[in-house]
Order: sequence, then structure tokens, then C-alpha cells
Amino acid sequence: MNENPEKDNLLNSALSVFIDDYVYQVNKSEYGEEMAFVTAMGQEGFVEPSWNGNYNIWVQEELVYEVEGELFDLIKAYSNKGKMQIVNFYEKISKMNPKYLKERSQAFITIMLYQLEKILLHPDIPIEKSLRVGTHEVFSSKSGDKFIINLN
Repeated sequence: MNENPEKDNLLNSALSVFIDDYVYQVNKSEYGEEMAFVTAMGQEGFVEPSWNGNYNIWVQEELVYEVEGELFDLIKAYSNKGKMQIVNFYEKISKMNPKYLKERSQAFITIMLYQLEKILLHPDIPIEKSLRVGTHEVFSSKSGDKFIINLN
């Protein structure tokens, strides 16, 4: 197993929201899709793909949540990148329709969008391309200056 708690902050955060307990260590199998984790309460759990393309999250021997495959695949993809590409992740997660997601998945997306929007709208954080962030249009000049236009 591959242990790297620092690299998987996105994955830890997502699992914490899904199981309603802090996850501080994720161990990824190098051979398959399954990954194990440990909670703040010392309980062990694991995530495994389900037959329908979603992912089952188990704590101890109890199935506590089934997260939608599209969302969890996105989380896994961006948690595996050394430097998370915030703009690309924001664009993909903001296009997901929460209407079709379960309650905890909706909560995770709401939390992520709020936090990512704060980061992307911060004047000192450079962006690599123009994008719409909530009710704002954000872009950079050729000289690197960041501009934010409120579209309301």
C-alpha cells in the first residue's frame, strides 16, 4: 500500500464529508481500485467500486455511503496530481448538477465550490486562463495582472 497523507488532502476531505468523520490517512492499493483509510476515531475503512459504477465506502464492516462514480473519479483524478490544477478542477466540479447527487455529495460540492471560488477570486493568486467564477469573470493581462469583473 502507498501511504501519503499529505498528498491526498482532497481525497481525505472528500471521504471526511462522505462518512461524517475526519479521515487522516488514505492507503491506496497499487494493484486495484480499492483504498483503505483510518478515521480520527481509529476506525478502519475502505472504498471499493460497486457494480453500478459508483463507489461503496465502508467503515468497519458497515456500508456508510455510496458516492457517485463521476464525482469520486474526479476526486481521485485530481488528488493524484502533484500540484492540483485548481482552475480545471473548479470548471469540472462546477459543471456537475447537484440535483442528481446524494446529500453528502451535494455538501462536498458546495464546500469545494465555495473554497475554490475564494481562492480563484483572491487578487494575489495567479490564474492561467480566463474563467467565470460564480458571478464574476476573472482574467489576467499579458503582464500578469489579475482582473475581476462582477457580472451582477
